[in-house]
Amino acid sequence: MKYIDKLLKKLKTDRNTFVTYLLTLFSIYIVIDRIVEMLLIGFSGISVSYWGPIKYTLALACPVFAFYFCYASKFVTHQKIKLSFLYLYSITLYLVVISMIIQWMNKLRLVTFIFRSKLYLHHHKFYGFN
Repeated sequence: MKYIDKLLKKLKTDRNTFVTYLLTLFSIYIVIDRIVEMLLIGFSGISVSYWGPIKYTLALACPVFAFYFCYASKFVTHQKIKLSFLYLYSITLYLVVISMIIQWMNKLRLVTFIFRSKLYLHHHKFYGFN
């Protein structure tokens, strides 16, 4: 903790402001990544990287904790800024949840398609249909 406090003293900030800044940057990165992923699914039908439940849990926790830390940070000076942070993190959560639903439904669709096509091919090979 001493090294972190020394770094924060050089940056002239406190812990809450620093953590809010980092978590907000991570949240923005996650949103951009998920929007690009949704665009890839929309144009090609295939996702580049399917996130599992653990990655989505961390992606959902990032804006939530950023919102909790922002109230004690130096960023918030009056009530309007609190409301704008609420809107920012709500939109971030909304986009991540929509991305999660779209990606998992696309994965289910692809797995179902592959399973049915393999079952179809297996059925025709086993019974001798050509």
